[in-house]
Amino acid sequence: TEASARQEDGPDMVAQQKVHVSRPKIRTTTKQIGRMHVSPDVRRGGGQQQPKTNDAGMLSVAPQAYVQVQWDMPQALMDATPSGLTVALYRLGQLSNDHAIVKKDITESKNIRQQPGGGGGRVQGWIRFYAPKGVGRFIFRIYDEKDIVPTLATSNPFEVVPGFGDVVPVLKFLLAQCKEKRTT
Repeated sequence: TEASARQEDGPDMVAQQKVHVSRPKIRTTTKQIGRMHVSPDVRRGGGQQQPKTNDAGMLSVAPQAYVQVQWDMPQALMDATPSGLTVALYRLGQLSNDHAIVKKDITESKNIRQQPGGGGGRVQGWIRFYAPKGVGRFIFRIYDEKDIVPTLATSNPFEVVPGFGDVVPVLKFLLAQCKEKRTT
C-alpha cells in the first residue's frame, strides 16, 4: 500500500515540479548609446517655476505634474528599428524593462530633429509625461519594443514628493473613510 501511494503521488509531484513561472529578464545596460534628461515642464500649468531639488541634487516634482523627457539617439539606431523605440517610466531600481508604469512610442515625441555629425548623426526630441500619482523615486528608459532586455538609454532619476496642497485632500479622504466605517 505504501508503494502504491508513492506511485500515485509520484506523477503529481512531477507535475508540480514542472510548473514554471517565467521571471522577467533582467535588463542589460552595457550598450546605452542614447541620452535622456528629465526636467519639469514649465510650459504647462505652472509658469516659470524654479525646479526643486532635494539635498542630493535630485529633481523633485509634485504628483501628476508635467515632466519633459528630452532624448538623443544615434540616427543609425533609429533607422535600424522599424518596430520603434519605447520611452517608459519605472520605479528606480526595477531590474527589468517589464511592467512599465506608463510607456509611449518615441514617435509621439515633439520637435524631433536631426543633428548631423560623425557616424551618421543623431536624432533628438522630447516627450511629455505626467509624474506618477504615488510618491517615490523614478526613472525613464528607452528600449526596443521587440527586444526589451537591452536598455538603450536611461534618464536622470527624479522623485515625486507631495506638497502641502497634495497631502490635505488625501488626509480629508482618509478621515471621511474612517468616520464612515465607525458608524456602520
